[in-house]
Amino acid sequence: MADEAKTVSLTLRNVPETELDERLIIFTFTNGVVYSAIEAIAEEDTTFMFAPPEGNKAYDVIAFIPGADWQDGDDTMTGKYSRFAGLTERMTDLVADAWHDATGVSPEDLTSDGALKAVKVTLSLPAGDNEYDAGDIVSIGATVTNNGEPGVTIASVTYFIDGVEEISYTQKPYTWNYNTKDLGPGKYSISVIATNSEGHSDEDIGEIVINDDLNDGPDVDITSPTALSSWTHGNFYNVNANITDSDLASVEYKINGSTVATYSKDDIDDGLHTTYRWNTADNSAGLNTIEVIATDEAGATRSDVINVNLDVPSNYTPKGEIANPVSNEEFDEGEVISFMINISDVENEIDSVVYTSNATRYKLTSAPYTYSGFNTAGLSMYQSVSAQIYYNEGNGSQVTSTGSTSFVVNPAP
Repeated sequence: MADEAKTVSLTLRNVPETELDERLIIFTFTNGVVYSAIEAIAEEDTTFMFAPPEGNKAYDVIAFIPGADWQDGDDTMTGKYSRFAGLTERMTDLVADAWHDATGVSPEDLTSDGALKAVKVTLSLPAGDNEYDAGDIVSIGATVTNNGEPGVTIASVTYFIDGVEEISYTQKPYTWNYNTKDLGPGKYSISVIATNSEGHSDEDIGEIVINDDLNDGPDVDITSPTALSSWTHGNFYNVNANITDSDLASVEYKINGSTVATYSKDDIDDGLHTTYRWNTADNSAGLNTIEVIATDEAGATRSDVINVNLDVPSNYTPKGEIANPVSNEEFDEGEVISFMINISDVENEIDSVVYTSNATRYKLTSAPYTYSGFNTAGLSMYQSVSAQIYYNEGNGSQVTSTGSTSFVVNPAP
């Protein structure tokens, strides 16, 4: 972020009625020395822009409405003031909304209570020395205080690495689980900027160090969904990951910190470990966290973590899974079997279930939607059954399919 783009704004609010339209001086101090002074008129809801001191030193800002007898160069002040002390951000928005009597005191003695930033953001990093190996996951957070007027909201919280934007959040939680796998050894600046719906913003900066030692555990990269993408709550989706290691031992998938799938060495050898089928109805709508953890035979562990939004649909589609017969179940020819289904329906809008097998349809209109009279006489070898769920969305009948299940009919002896 270029230095010339780092500006400070100061908005006046609650200006004492006796001080309205009077002379205003905005002082910027660094190390007790005046860096700049802007003269203007004290008007309610007026915003002034100015540059902060150069470099990274802390600075103070004082909005001063001098009394009638105050003269430039006086050692003490008369009038009203609002002060911001110990500022470090080079791009920030301030709101002077509490005014104090400055009579008889010097600028160095002024208190700093009562002056609020329109937005205040504080970066949080894990406790400790903030040194990591490349490939470690760093949990980075932000605490945001919104001091805007009623109706003003936090529009975005954006993270940067060495000034390059990495990810932006529009809703809580503002936690970024950052995978450091692409960072070389050295120090890196981490900054966060919070912006409200009026365009006011605040920045905080921290630092992490990447060590020379490379974490040589598995390489993990969640490829679907992408970070902060949106899926429809209630649907099934595949969570996909690229996982590479010469001696991979296990892979674990977690949703919101809870393990939902674990793949063993045999599963990995069969290529099953790169996908988890997620029924999003098992979790709440809103922001959810997906983590994939891989461990090699030497015990080295690496992971990748992302957040995904689950949006509430206008109508939840019923979900069904054929429970009977089970896949590849065997029956003797002439045996009468039942078709059964497990259904999840948030809104209880199911009209009927229709099974189809051997080109014949069987319609059930009441729960539990079990058809008990399928006769396998005259059938042999592989057969299949599928199911369709009909439901009323409020604007007409809709249908969703469950897929099919195969079963085997053995010829009569």
